[in-house]
Amino acid sequence: MLNPIARFSLSRYLCFCYKTLGTINKGTHFIGQPVYGQLINLLDKEKTVKTSRENGGERYVKGFDIWQHLAIMLY
Repeated sequence: MLNPIARFSLSRYLCFCYKTLGTINKGTHFIGQPVYGQLINLLDKEKTVKTSRENGGERYVKGFDIWQHLAIMLY
């Protein structure tokens, strides 16, 4: 537990940061694609689905096909 002086200093510091910075900058100046998007673009969807169906990987599919499952697992 913080002593009263440290607690007061921390609250003053947080108030100072909020007043000077306003809201937290979320950084909207990104360049390029995120790594996840680059990884997904490297994979061939048709080849992945074809290989899965040839090997019986979609025999018991109820909700997700192989492509959706792969994309979710990579995330």
